[in-house]
Amino acid sequence: LWDGFKKNWVISLKWGGIVLLGNLILIINIWFSLNIEASWSVFTLFFGLMIAFIWVTINQFSFPMLLLQEEKKVLLALRNAYVIFVRRPWDGIKVTLLVSLITVGSIVIAPLWLFISMALIAHIQTRTVLRSIEKIRAQDDKRDASDTHREGIDAGE
Repeated sequence: LWDGFKKNWVISLKWGGIVLLGNLILIINIWFSLNIEASWSVFTLFFGLMIAFIWVTINQFSFPMLLLQEEKKVLLALRNAYVIFVRRPWDGIKVTLLVSLITVGSIVIAPLWLFISMALIAHIQTRTVLRSIEKIRAQDDKRDASDTHREGIDAGE
């Protein structure tokens, strides 16, 4: 535990700063859209809420990606989390909803937050990242094998 903390605290702070900055920008955007009296504010509110949901969903994967990567770079982890979200959107939506449900339950029953919820959330996120990467690799291998087969047929003609 201590070794992991010493090894990852700086990169974790960088990740946290970027996530907080993104959250702040999205909150300001949503607040602005709610408080403006213009006909187009509904569209900016909807757009802001959609981007906020995507941002939250991507960040369900970004920290586990950061810790799992050989090259620990925050922007690379965010990009890879985005790729998982784009390639496996239902995994992201399910994890986000499950984490939200666990968070609400933990707010209602406070001791859960201390003893169970954080570890359970980290476990769910990490397991989903690993499973998603495995499925994406399998899809890519299958596509590559199909492309190679198709190229072999084209070359034989």
